[in-house]
Amino acid sequence: MANLQRTVIPSENGSDKGFGKFVIELKESLTTENKIEVATVLGFRPAPIERIQLDTADGYAFTQLLQERGIISSSDITPLIDALKECNLRGIVQTITESFQRNVQCQAPPTISELQEKKEEFLQDIKETYEDMYNGVQPVSYIRERCVNKVFVDSGIEYFNKEGRSEKGKGTWHKLDSYNSIFTDPRLAHAMVYVLLGEPGYGKSTLALQYVYDWCNRCSDSPLKNVEMLIFLRLRYLKSVSIFNAIKQSLLSSDSTLSDDDIANIIKSCKSVVIVFDGFDEYASQGDSSKDDVMKIIARKMFRKCKVVLTTRPSSTPPRLAHKTEQVRLTGFDDQARERYVLKAVVDGNSEAAANILQRLQKSPVFSDICQVSLFFVMFAHMTLERDMSVVVESITSFFRYVLSSFYEHKQIRAGTVSTTLKNMDTAENQQLCKLAFVSLREKGRNLVWRRETVAKLIGEPLYNELVETGVLVEENVVEIVDEPGTSAADHIQRKTDVSFYHKLLCEWYAAHYVTDFVSSSSESNLKGFFEGIDPFDLQYVYRIACGLNPAAADKIIRYLHKIEGGDKFAILCILEQTGDMEKMKETIRQICFEGVVISGYDSLLLQRSTMQLLEIAARYEIPIEAVILNNCLKSVDLSTSAIRTISGLSLTSRIPFKWLEVSLYDRDMTKNEAIDILQFATTCPSLRKLG
Repeated sequence: MANLQRTVIPSENGSDKGFGKFVIELKESLTTENKIEVATVLGFRPAPIERIQLDTADGYAFTQLLQERGIISSSDITPLIDALKECNLRGIVQTITESFQRNVQCQAPPTISELQEKKEEFLQDIKETYEDMYNGVQPVSYIRERCVNKVFVDSGIEYFNKEGRSEKGKGTWHKLDSYNSIFTDPRLAHAMVYVLLGEPGYGKSTLALQYVYDWCNRCSDSPLKNVEMLIFLRLRYLKSVSIFNAIKQSLLSSDSTLSDDDIANIIKSCKSVVIVFDGFDEYASQGDSSKDDVMKIIARKMFRKCKVVLTTRPSSTPPRLAHKTEQVRLTGFDDQARERYVLKAVVDGNSEAAANILQRLQKSPVFSDICQVSLFFVMFAHMTLERDMSVVVESITSFFRYVLSSFYEHKQIRAGTVSTTLKNMDTAENQQLCKLAFVSLREKGRNLVWRRETVAKLIGEPLYNELVETGVLVEENVVEIVDEPGTSAADHIQRKTDVSFYHKLLCEWYAAHYVTDFVSSSSESNLKGFFEGIDPFDLQYVYRIACGLNPAAADKIIRYLHKIEGGDKFAILCILEQTGDMEKMKETIRQICFEGVVISGYDSLLLQRSTMQLLEIAARYEIPIEAVILNNCLKSVDLSTSAIRTISGLSLTSRIPFKWLEVSLYDRDMTKNEAIDILQFATTCPSLRKLG
């Protein structure tokens, strides 16, 4: 990641013009007490406030902090003025306003040629950064980096129609043709902000990088080819700083001479701008849209003429969606997407090899559940090819074990050593990492990035180095503005190393180990408080893996799930992780199927998949199903395979032993052909007695 240009302190002789002269006058207009009062109103932490208090040498600590946080710039000092008014310093407000008008607003703007020269420099710089990003995609952590365009496959994507009819009055989801449709579909033509939703592992970040690739390479079929500027920022690495500071910190080279004001002028001069924010669910500064530039942009209080794409988990959307905001969601890999991926990224177009891999993958009982998640399928496909053998996993827990063992096998082959880390997860060092993962998932904003020194100290250098070498943990060099008292000017901006799990799903694996330790040794009365912040429909793998790791903990977790709304169906997935207790699982399924099963287009994708898997298990064990009700989820009927396809990419086949089938639509009328197809489908269902 690029370095951050240090804030320039103006000279005391008054020779500086424009904004520099304003900074001098601002510093001289405020006492130390004034500065501390304003800093407190602006929400500064104790460390920077102490730095202001101790700054008796030149008095510029306060103005430096204001610039770094975007509170003052050559284009705007409104946040500072508002804070001064809140402190009732209205006399100073007038003085500072006049100084800004005299020194800054009266200055001549850059010439057209100067601006164009800086714009060309800026574009060249960010494109080089983007090239490193989109060429650094790793389908599996130990596989060499690839270009995103070599591995990206267009999978299911839908948009949310707020005006659609539904029995719950919540609107309806409708399929889009491709990932480019958010910019080209007439139904979304009015939108300026696109909230791109996806469960963990569904490919949100990969899709975001594909947009970056398309723009940089002016791909002929991309709606971004004529966009003048695209800004791509990974929010997990940003704190509450100005957007211009964030761009400089994340995208520009360390020797760039462009200032925040240059970047502001460049963006304002562009005829069209698209901003892509990746990972809102990991943004540490979610909150007041009046103080944070990222939140301002999402709320359309800043850069209103720019189109914005925001990726996030469904459970972590902005608190208030602004006018002209639309939601779209990724629905995962269907059969066609899986085949396209294997052909494109695994076997280099060899159809016979692709068919062989897909056939081997389908031998796993949880194939449909695993391979709906893009990341899981990608990892499974590459590992299956590599081992040249069929890999059968019976649960999500065994799948994660298989993935981790593959990571370690590669390390052992390279190093010629044998690791026992996977077999000894109960060591004190591993337990500390598991606790860190769990606590971080519970935190609001989910800060899943830590300083290298923090993690290494917590778990010890040997384990830390091993996890980095295997690819379980990933390091990234970043830049930090240091606010600690006593920091010299030369050390104010420092290079640091951050570390995170290869993917958030691995964080859930480690967190699940902490869950089993706590739950197995605690009473059930303590579980509600313990699981607060761990939503099973958001962090499903924490629950499922915990149940697969420890039968004693599983019984308590499943009883807990039965007490929460929607938990009955999800509990089935947790029961499936206990591969040894089939009778208990079958009895639970009988109870649910006796009452009838509803699959609703308004339910989360996880709940829909859980319900469909429940039906498949019932069919496997010949458990009768009283009724299946499809509410507003009909996509089509495939008579060639005797299956009803849902809008979420799931299939209800005629081999499911239901006695009664009901198909309801709320957002549209059923067509004549659809009705005929459903009747024909019904004739292929041996157990069907009633159709509604």
